[in-house]
Amino acid sequence: MTVVLSDTTQVEEVEGGLHVRKKEMGLTALVPGLAVEVQGSTNAQGQLLADRVKFKASDLKTAQDIQAGLSPVQAQVQVQQQQMQQQEAVKVLQNRGIAGN
Repeated sequence: MTVVLSDTTQVEEVEGGLHVRKKEMGLTALVPGLAVEVQGSTNAQGQLLADRVKFKASDLKTAQDIQAGLSPVQAQVQVQQQQMQQQEAVKVLQNRGIAGN
């Protein structure tokens, strides 16, 4: 389901066994992989318009750790993609040279 966030969406980190301690957070705290509880209403497109988003502090830590681990992997993938593109460009130039002879 698509969740639509706005400037008025309240984002809260909950802590403690009963989740009674709440900390206001910004929208930037919402990272991929974070388990959240969303309250709001649906629009005509079937999207959830979020009034409030809650998540556990421990879930945020886990999602951030996962993102930190993915960053080096993503950088390596980009390097490999660039290398493959360069190799492909060299092949094209070589093929043109062969065809021109």
